[in-house]
Amino acid sequence: MVQYVPQLSALSVNEKSQIKGYLKKMPKQNYCIVEGEKMQIADYCTICFNEFGPDEKVRETQCKHIFHSDCIIIWIMWKLPRPHCPNCRQEFSR
Repeated sequence: MVQYVPQLSALSVNEKSQIKGYLKKMPKQNYCIVEGEKMQIADYCTICFNEFGPDEKVRETQCKHIFHSDCIIIWIMWKLPRPHCPNCRQEFSR
């Protein structure tokens, strides 16, 4: 089954600007284990359901949930103009 993924090139200038604003609030970082504890309680991305790997690029939302960087970007594109957290439904701010 092929899934439809919105293309960044198909978005308007305003939509691209909105996405950049949301992503500034959740900088990209490497998933890591610090002193035997994971960066967050989550072991996997609840958008794609794949586990986080060492040094994989992730983004932490304002509500402290973690997702693969690519997954949350696609999620935001799907949920414009008012994206929210896939886990708790808290609206993202720019």
